[in-house]
Amino acid sequence: MQGELRTKRYGRWLLGLLILTAAAIQLWVAVEQFAVPWQAQLVGLWRQPAWKRAGYVAQYLGPDRTEFIGFLRSSIPQDAKVVIPPEGYGDIFGFPNLMQAYLFPRDIVDCPSDKPYRCIFDLAAAVPRVPVAVIKVAPFPTEDLGVQGFTLHRYNDEWGVFVSEGRSQ
Repeated sequence: MQGELRTKRYGRWLLGLLILTAAAIQLWVAVEQFAVPWQAQLVGLWRQPAWKRAGYVAQYLGPDRTEFIGFLRSSIPQDAKVVIPPEGYGDIFGFPNLMQAYLFPRDIVDCPSDKPYRCIFDLAAAVPRVPVAVIKVAPFPTEDLGVQGFTLHRYNDEWGVFVSEGRSQ
């Protein structure tokens, strides 16, 4: 009787040890094959300069959008307020956080989609010494904005940027 209890106790202990060993092997495999390479890749990415990290994201945007963002960076003064296209018009150019990341240090303004033109003109009037730029992604904004004191810098037939000159008072 006592021998059977001893066998059950050792059996449970042996089963526990087997489960613990299997869990340790699984942990080692997970760390060695997944966590360590992923961590090394992430650290390698962090150590690269910002322009190179942005290039990895640019692979997902495509060459046209990436070149257009470069065009915007060179065409818009750094102290400008940048109005992005309202919802439904701007493709990726309507996402404030994404545009802020690419156009920093410029301020990004996301005008309400029901009255974007009023927002643009109110912004230009409120900060007359600061240039205001409006990203043009066809059909927004219309060419009439050029008549209102904005200069259109074309990238192609559909994309460009309207820039107002910051006027001194």
